[in-house]
Amino acid sequence: MHIALVGSPSTAFADALSRAGHRVVVNPDRLVADVVHRLLDVPVDVSPGTPLVHTWHPREPVPTDADRFVVASHVEAAALARMGLPRRRIGVVPEAVDLAKWTPDGPKARRSARPRLLFHGDADRGFAVLRRLPAAEMLVVTAHHDPLIARAGHWGVADRVRPITCADPALVRSVDVAVHAPTGTEPVTPVLEAMACGVPVVATEVGALPDTVLHGVTGVLVPSATPRALARAIQALLTDRTHRAAYAIAAVDRVEQRHTWDRVAVDALRIYHSALEDVLPDVGREPTATGS
Repeated sequence: MHIALVGSPSTAFADALSRAGHRVVVNPDRLVADVVHRLLDVPVDVSPGTPLVHTWHPREPVPTDADRFVVASHVEAAALARMGLPRRRIGVVPEAVDLAKWTPDGPKARRSARPRLLFHGDADRGFAVLRRLPAAEMLVVTAHHDPLIARAGHWGVADRVRPITCADPALVRSVDVAVHAPTGTEPVTPVLEAMACGVPVVATEVGALPDTVLHGVTGVLVPSATPRALARAIQALLTDRTHRAAYAIAAVDRVEQRHTWDRVAVDALRIYHSALEDVLPDVGREPTATGS
């Protein structure tokens, strides 16, 4: 199959499609291909009879020119269905993580004896959680270190907050629990990175998180995003080494089975073939791919 990727595709995604035996071109000058996959909402001029697959993100308008839609979770698929799109035109392709980089094996960053949390989400919510966990320290990813510390001071937790510009694998491996509590639908990449490093996750039930974190298997899903509910779930996990170890093993396995680029390519190829079936019924067959 000749596939044109338009927008801002990941190099890893394009490489995985190529490994599956398909010809892939990225942002070509002329859209001459069997299938065009648009990953950003940009204008494209697709030849008649060429299916257009569109990756849709929440809060974006739904384009009228797409034959198939790719979303990252079943929650997003349900949202499109509520807008009137037939289910057959919607396919779920989860996010992926680079398992050559994010792995449980490798060096760990130095740390104190305190239980260590890695927090993604609203900073005030994180500080409210930390105030309920007086023994713990918290790493918070931010580009604005000084304002973050000042804000933490208002909550009385500045001495236990460490702002970081980015979370590298060694830093993630040093964490006891990763906490993901976004205020809305956001990419789950930080969760996948933590899981791939063997770190159990506590997350709120927002967006793709219920698809990513298996409650009671790879981590804990908290229905309520209140600081009290999050702190209670984190404290229970911090005091249960057995469950943390079990979740860590299951998290690594989950990522290896569901969130590799080869697996993402397989899911995308199924959608491409489905779109082609509408114009060329005889091509409807399982794609040849390296994953399953």
